[in-house]
Formats: sequence, C-alpha cells, structure tokens
Amino acid sequence: MVQIIEQPGTLSSRIGRGIGQGLKEQLPKEVERYRLSKGIENLAGESNLTPIQQLAKLYSLPGGSEAAPAVLPFLERQQRRTAMKTRREGELSAPGARPGVVPEAGRGAVQQPQGQEAPEAVKRKPLMESGFAPSSEITRYKENLLQPATMLQIEELANEYLDLGYTQDPTEARSLARNELDTNRAAQQEKNQTLRKDLSQRLQLNLQGGGIGDFKDVAGEIQSKLIDQGEYLVNELGLSPEAASEKINDIATALGKTATQAKAVGSISNIFTSPKSKINSIKDQRKKFAKYGFGEQFDDMATHYLGITPQRYASEFDPLKNKGIESVLKKHSTSFGHKGIQIKKIKPKEMDQLILDIKPSDNILSIEQGLRERNIDINQFKERLRDAVDERKVALTDLQQRQLEKPVSNFMFGDILWDARR
Repeated sequence: MVQIIEQPGTLSSRIGRGIGQGLKEQLPKEVERYRLSKGIENLAGESNLTPIQQLAKLYSLPGGSEAAPAVLPFLERQQRRTAMKTRREGELSAPGARPGVVPEAGRGAVQQPQGQEAPEAVKRKPLMESGFAPSSEITRYKENLLQPATMLQIEELANEYLDLGYTQDPTEARSLARNELDTNRAAQQEKNQTLRKDLSQRLQLNLQGGGIGDFKDVAGEIQSKLIDQGEYLVNELGLSPEAASEKINDIATALGKTATQAKAVGSISNIFTSPKSKINSIKDQRKKFAKYGFGEQFDDMATHYLGITPQRYASEFDPLKNKGIESVLKKHSTSFGHKGIQIKKIKPKEMDQLILDIKPSDNILSIEQGLRERNIDINQFKERLRDAVDERKVALTDLQQRQLEKPVSNFMFGDILWDARR
C-alpha cells in the first residue's frame, strides 16, 4: 500500500520559501561586499596613514585580506596624488605665487620634516618699522634665489609626474620637470629685471639723474640696497614689480631730498653758520636715513658735505660714552694734535687696557678722535686693535670693523675751521 504524503502549502508558498532560503545565503555576502567597498573608499581618502596603518585597516575589513594584493597598489598611488595636490595648493596660495610657477621657497628648497621646528637661521624675521626687511633677511633671501636645476631636483620632480600619471615615459617626465624648473627660474629673473628697469626710470625722472645726493659712491650703495629691498617685496611678499618699484621710488625720492638738504647745510654759503646749528640739522636728516637702515651711508655723505674728518664727525654725532676708555684718555691732557704738536705713543700696557674696554656700542672713530685730541698716535691704536682682534681678545661688530678700516686723514683744515667757529 502506497502512502502519499502531501507537502503542506500551496505552490506559491513553496516558491516563496525557496527564494527566502536563497536570500538568507546571499544577503550576508552582499553586506560584506558593501562594507569592503566603503572601507576601501574611506582608506583612499586618508592620505596621512603610513603603509603599515593602511594594511592593518584593510585587513580589518570583511574580505580585506583577500582583496589586499589587488587594492594596496591603488591605495598607495591615490595617497601620493592627494599629498601632491595638497602640497601644490599650498605652494600656489603662498605670497607671490602664481599658476604654473612654483614659489622660490618651494621647488628646490629644503623641506622641513613635519613636527620639527624650523632652524633659527631660516625663520622669517619681521619687517622693520620702516617696512624694510632686516639685512639678515635680505641675506637669507639672496641665498635662496632659484639656481639652475640640479639633476637631483629634476629626478625628484620627474618621479612626481610619473606618480601623478601625467606620463608613463621616464624620459618625457624628466623633460617636463626640467622645463618647469627652468620656467620658474626664468620667471623670477624676469620679475627682478622688470623691477630694476621700472625703478631706474622712476629714479632718473624724480632725481633728474643726480642720484641720492652727489656723493656717487655712497649713492650707488644706497640704490643697490634699495633694489635688494624691492626684489624682496616682489619675490618674498608678493608685490608686483610695478608696485614694489613705486614704493621704493617714493623712499628714494625722500632720501634724495634729505641728502640735498644735508649738502646745503655743509655748503660754502653756510660757512658762518655755527657748528651747533649744523649738528641739529644733520641729526634730523640722519634720522630719516637711519629709519631705512642707511645711517652709516648718511654719515659718509654728511662727513663729505661738512668737510671734516670721519673722526671729528663721529665725536659730534656718536660721542664716546665708555667710562673705562675715558679713564685711560683722561690721564693725558688735550692738546689738539691737528695744530701741529708732535704725535706721541703710549705704553703698550696702557693701550691694551683701552682696547680691552671696547664694547659693541662704541664708535671706533670716536675713540680715534679722543686719541687725536691728546696727540696720541692713532696708527698705534689701529695696529694694536687689529692684533687683538686676530688674537681673539676683542670681538668687533661688522660696523666697528668698517670703522677701523677707514683711513686716518691728515688733512684737518676742515676740523680746524669747525673748532674755530664753536
């Protein structure tokens, strides 16, 4: 006897149970694939992860271990692209940057590792009150001007092109890299040349070819330093060559007018004006030059205009205030050596005592004037001071070193007239 067992449910219900069974098996796989794809997408956006961190995160994803060999190369490439894009955007947002030209502090400059403070030597120093960069900052800027591309720079940039997929040909990548580096350098040189040409034309018009005063050597030095400041404004602070030229020209014109006033103070028409009145005028004019870091250059011009020796000028405008040196000088009576009295030498021990008391704030020329007024041999002082510097017993500032190198003038007619009118 055959027993027929009927399966409960209709045909449609049996089909439904089959589909349900299939979904039960397939759904977890779909969820796993979705989680894996989202996890890989998130990983691609995390450009700050190290390769080990990327690998660890990938293996933590459902199915990540099986997908790792195929996915990791793409993640690494995407990470490099993101980092490159971020760096380029940072370069283009820097002061003075423009599309297609990497700023001077960018390509070829030494990159400071993240998390480390930049060395003191390369920190950007604030501008002076005048708006000018300190001389140390100008020196730093000049040292970092773009130079002809090295093979190392070309190779580094070529590798970036290859990583970004600009080309798959290493030879073409090197050619592109060389062109970019050469273009950047040419652009910098072009901006500097535009500044120089525009500024030269402005100065010729405003100063009518006379320069800053008519003491040509000093005028040339000042104009050279003004051009340095103009290039700094263009290449470091992002001003256009024309805007920087206008700013520097305004300053040069003001200095030129001040130099003309200083010349008038020392002219023959003012020969009977008292030294005290001249000193007050020169001090006011000197402040305008010193504001832009040209106090030393103005002193050279004013000395020339007044017709006195650098030593006499220094004693008037930067008098000696060192009590140790004054105590040595006071042992000798003043007798005004420029009136023909015989010059004398002092004991080496006494000279060494004076020299060892020199401070960074002392004007070497003022010390020389103090010796001259007591008929003490200035050359003895200069020779012994040079020896002390060589022996590292005394350290002079750069300004003091330049003062020491100024020759001793024996033509003191102007000094005699200056004293006679006091």
